[in-house]
Amino acid sequence: MKLWIHGYDDQDIQFILTSTNAWDEIVGCSSRQNGTSEFPYGCLTQPVQAAIHGEIEQILVSDPSSLGDSPEQIHSLKEIFQSYQVCVKSVCSADSSNS
Repeated sequence: MKLWIHGYDDQDIQFILTSTNAWDEIVGCSSRQNGTSEFPYGCLTQPVQAAIHGEIEQILVSDPSSLGDSPEQIHSLKEIFQSYQVCVKSVCSADSSNS
């Protein structure tokens, strides 16, 4: 599966990487620590572009809250990814959104 990894910081990304399989292709990584708080987060521009171009099938996040500051913002970003058939999956909770 073609994955994008997104977490709060580099340590978070390393943790998420332990949840991947050997046959997964990691297309890219981003962290909230390097992004802005405006919608959409600057740190999520690249994974959204990858979704638009069909380069990823899933974005693996440390926690859904890493996608935004509010439930509405998180929901909006999940919808954006789902509109391009990209599944948003959390490694830390049962919350995942499949398309």
